[in-house]
Amino acid sequence: MKRTIYFAFLYLFGTSIGKPNAVTQHVSPSKPTPTEIFGNSWQLDSDGSYWLFWKTNTTHITFETHVKTKGYVGFGLSSNGKMFPSDVVVGWVDSNGTAHFKDCHTEGHYAPTIDSSQDWMLLQGLEDNFGTVLKFVRKLDTCDDKDYQITDNTIKVIYSYHPDDPASFDTLPWHGANRQGAKSVMLLSAVKSNDYQLPPDAEQFDILHNNFHVPANTDTTYQCKIFKVPEKPSKRHIIRFEPIITRGNEDVVHHFVVFSCPTATDNDEGSVFNCYGVRPKKYEKCNDILLAWAIGGVVSYINKGNISIPVFDEVIYHCNTFF
Repeated sequence: MKRTIYFAFLYLFGTSIGKPNAVTQHVSPSKPTPTEIFGNSWQLDSDGSYWLFWKTNTTHITFETHVKTKGYVGFGLSSNGKMFPSDVVVGWVDSNGTAHFKDCHTEGHYAPTIDSSQDWMLLQGLEDNFGTVLKFVRKLDTCDDKDYQITDNTIKVIYSYHPDDPASFDTLPWHGANRQGAKSVMLLSAVKSNDYQLPPDAEQFDILHNNFHVPANTDTTYQCKIFKVPEKPSKRHIIRFEPIITRGNEDVVHHFVVFSCPTATDNDEGSVFNCYGVRPKKYEKCNDILLAWAIGGVVSYINKGNISIPVFDEVIYHCNTFF
């Protein structure tokens, strides 16, 4: 009987296994309901007060923000993850139910400057039980030097909000240190999760690199671990994978890569070592990439389920993560 071994680089990782051409989406119990179906969503802050939904086509991107506030909402794109210089929008819904919205840019520690060319267009603004909802659209490339060009690279999304409406765009109060932040997101690379459904025979297994203490005296740590995939009596396809990162550790985990490893054995399962330190010689051939994730990535769906786990093979992985 043939034995197939796999080698992986990873921190915390979840995988769904099933038949080809089927995937699903993860739903958070505290997640607000968008005004329409969006293919992608992301919780931008740590406590679920700021949610971003988005969808794209070949020329435009549509965003919808849901924020736990009845005051103003800020959203933007940044090259460095800082509040300035950045391409931003600011909006709120006043006591009469009227939405106010402007395309702006930031240049320093002062209120955003309204752009002469308004390239971000408001589609809808309202208040609901969750807070303030703003839906807006823009071109991927507006040809405005004050706007950030949206590509398939990882983009720094910035956000802010305030509990009160301003009197005008010229009198925006500072949002404060605890009502702002940044997140790395791949806006164009995420697959539309609502296009797929998980088949009834799909199974999920989690590969968890638990209780690892990242050393404080190094800039970068690569941690590796051997793990084994559950054996099945028939061929199965990997159709989805996503990171599972402990809340509060999001800024520590940078990426992971999963490699196949034909030389590992059952006795190696659970082994942990520094990937670029003294690697055991038996793992030198563990170089074929199976899966990969990097900061800014969300749920990933494998097209047509073309990564398969063969029949009756014992499947083992080795894990390495960049912190």
